[in-house]
Amino acid sequence: MKDSNPPSSYLSAQKNHINEIVDIHLESLADDFLPQLGKTVLTTYYNAFIVHNPIIIVKMENKVVGFAALGIHPIDIRSLFLRHYKQIICTLLRKPFLWGQAVWLAVPRKHATIYPEIQFIAVQKRYRGLSLGSNLIAHTQRCLSERNQTYLQVKTHDTNTLTNHFYQKNGFVVTGKEKRCNKTFHIYSKKIDE
Repeated sequence: MKDSNPPSSYLSAQKNHINEIVDIHLESLADDFLPQLGKTVLTTYYNAFIVHNPIIIVKMENKVVGFAALGIHPIDIRSLFLRHYKQIICTLLRKPFLWGQAVWLAVPRKHATIYPEIQFIAVQKRYRGLSLGSNLIAHTQRCLSERNQTYLQVKTHDTNTLTNHFYQKNGFVVTGKEKRCNKTFHIYSKKIDE
């Protein structure tokens, strides 16, 4: 797949794209907290997310192969937990190391992000190396520029060398750090080019 570069299109996701987005999230971000709670919980999350937040998708060969989910308006993760509490409790009992993340997500924060944030960005493994991730960032910037936003943020584990390099290569600068569940996250910011 990396030898040829079929045409791609970037557009705003609709509800009918959620299943493809969830499948990409499960494949590409399997170690993240939400995929460990299962496909049903992740689907509910994206169905709630897309109501108030844009998701940019990239399509190739008539299918979604990547996405960037932009957090502009926070969603109430606690209602997601309540809706799927039995499944989530069972998962947490099987994977006790997830308790800290669950509590961290469920507790409301006073210091919410003041700029739009890339919550998740992922490209299917077989389509990597085609600059789709960088193009997704460019399209998210256009989307935010149309909404009169001036900065974009993203957080990533400080030990994730590839992801940190990816954001730096795309013009993001470390502007802070956040401790969460014994892990440190870099907070990256980027001024949106007009």
